[in-house]
Amino acid sequence: MSSRVKGTHVYQHSLYDSDWKRIELAECDGPDIECPVNYETIINFCKDTASQFPFVRIDFYEVGGKLYFGEYTFTPVTLRPSYNVFERFKDEWGNLMNLSVF
Repeated sequence: MSSRVKGTHVYQHSLYDSDWKRIELAECDGPDIECPVNYETIINFCKDTASQFPFVRIDFYEVGGKLYFGEYTFTPVTLRPSYNVFERFKDEWGNLMNLSVF
């Protein structure tokens, strides 16, 4: 989960596992975020959709209990190093991808 400071390029990140337990990392300096009302819907959609790709990040937004689709991203991290809070995981996550089936 991430949030942006309005009018800036400042981001705060909070990381959660699939049981919505916060993962504590130094790079994750964001606030605690309540589990989305539509969390199960998001998980089910992602499981169905993500199985078609070797890697995909699917972004959603929930506003007032209403779910909005954001985008598909086919890289584990942003390609802009100045925004990349997870830069140190890039190679580790990339090595987990099996592209031989494509």
